Amino acid sequence: MTKNEFKREELQHELRHEDAMLRYSKWAVAIDGKLWKVTTMNHASAITRTLRLKGKNVCCYQVA
Repeated sequence: MTKNEFKREELQHELRHEDAMLRYSKWAVAIDGKLWKVTTMNHASAITRTLRLKGKNVCCYQVA
């Protein structure tokens, strides 16, 4: 293992929990400006994509 590979693995190990937090943080889905559901990022983006295909006015944003 080269020094660069070692540093990359070390950095990925240190940041692994931040990736998990972003993935499981709360995201809100709003339809016509009204809050509809709060869920994970992956689920919120799937909901948004599906509702947009059905012609709905939908937005998705991260909740603190």
